[in-house]
Amino acid sequence: MAEETDYVVWKMFDRAMSSVRVLKFELIKDVLDGYLRQLVQKYYDQFGFSISLSNIADMDRESMNLALLLSCQYGNNDCLMKSKALIEKNDGTLANEPDRDQKLTAYCYGVQESSQTEWERLWASYKTEHNANELYSIRYGLACSKDDLTIKNWLQLIKGDDIRTQDKHTAINQVSGTETGRDFVWEFIESEWQWIKDKTLQESWTRASSILTTCTSTFSTSVLKQKVQSFRDSKKTDIEEMGLDGTFDNIMTTIDKNIKWREDNEQNFVDWIKNNENGEGGDAAKLTASAFFVLAAALL
Repeated sequence: MAEETDYVVWKMFDRAMSSVRVLKFELIKDVLDGYLRQLVQKYYDQFGFSISLSNIADMDRESMNLALLLSCQYGNNDCLMKSKALIEKNDGTLANEPDRDQKLTAYCYGVQESSQTEWERLWASYKTEHNANELYSIRYGLACSKDDLTIKNWLQLIKGDDIRTQDKHTAINQVSGTETGRDFVWEFIESEWQWIKDKTLQESWTRASSILTTCTSTFSTSVLKQKVQSFRDSKKTDIEEMGLDGTFDNIMTTIDKNIKWREDNEQNFVDWIKNNENGEGGDAAKLTASAFFVLAAALL
């Protein structure tokens, strides 16, 4: 796998790894990210920021987009620093705008690695932008800040008029997908429940289920399970009125599955990675074998 540079293979890998996304919120994250960072290195070397954008083929663009997102996600320092440089260079002029297939990475990880100034500048550009694809990319980037106050403020801004009603759930779900933001979204759900209820019942907003499901999809501890159950019990009448009983049934089932999956697999991941990183057979052989192990475990 470490020698693989085919887009389809890496796309399948990315989909498989989404099955173990619960681990990025736990202590194993650093072990797993370090391992996967090595795994994706060659793919990044071929299709990362070093690739020439002159006459680049469409399929290579797909590979570039994926290689960048994976590499920055797993903490590749070169990817992170170049994303930071791109967003700091982006002054709103077309000449300094990141390439369209580098934007998700540049906006997200550029915001993550840069100062509050870059976040504010990106938000300012959002309020004057009209292109739907660009608006999505900017929201994706704004969700990636690792500053607690910035994320809390962003969730409040999502409630406001600058974010269209049809985009609010997507913006909130993007925050739920980040390590910093997930727990703040749950706090937002608890503290802004009346807003969610009013939008659902008074404006026929149908996205409360999506927000609840996405936020809790990576909950994998008994503490978090109890937190959700207590909230459900305290909002029993509202939940029935909003037609969310089935959503909460599914959420509790998912959390139980996540807890069981971690109990059965988490330590095996750590042990296997540690045992094989220093084994015999060369780096390529070790990483190839490990990749298939990760994929097999993810697909269970």
